[in-house]
Parts: sequence; structure tokens; C-alpha cells
Amino acid sequence: MDVSTPKNYYWYMDKEGLDYIPPSAPDIIVRSLTKENIRKFVEAFAEDDAYWMKLYFLSGDRKGVFDMDKMNKMLVDVKKTNDTEYKIHERLVS
Repeated sequence: MDVSTPKNYYWYMDKEGLDYIPPSAPDIIVRSLTKENIRKFVEAFAEDDAYWMKLYFLSGDRKGVFDMDKMNKMLVDVKKTNDTEYKIHERLVS
């Protein structure tokens, strides 16, 4: 995980001649790079069985959980579920 400040985004865009930050694994944003701010974000990320820390860590890996084939299958499954729920809803309201 990368820890950064908002100013770093501007510096990066200026350096690369861009008007946006390219897609990548999420960064951790703190107001300033101090031990206290980093400690606070680590504590916040450790809440709820470290759900967000695990998600951020895994999002940087294109294998395993975030394998493109697995993600595409999950999206197909979600669409099927949504389509089924929509059809059920339509029958109930008509």
C-alpha cells in the first residue's frame, strides 16, 4: 500500500504532464506524512477484521482474487441475479 498526501497527486500529474491520476491500486491519503497520521490510518484499517486493509492489499495483485477471468464470472453472476430479481419484482407489481 502506498501512503501519500494530496499534494503528491498534483506533483505526479505535473511531472507526468497529466490532468488525472492513472488507475492503480488505491493509495492511502493522509494530510501529512507523520508517524501519528500513519498510526491513525493503520488503526482505522485494522477495524472490522482489517477488511479494508485486506481489500487494498489484494487489489494490488492481478492474480488470485482479482484475476480477470474470476472477476468477469462474478459480474456475469451478479447480472443473472439482478435480472432474476427484476423479473420477480415485475411479476409482483403487475
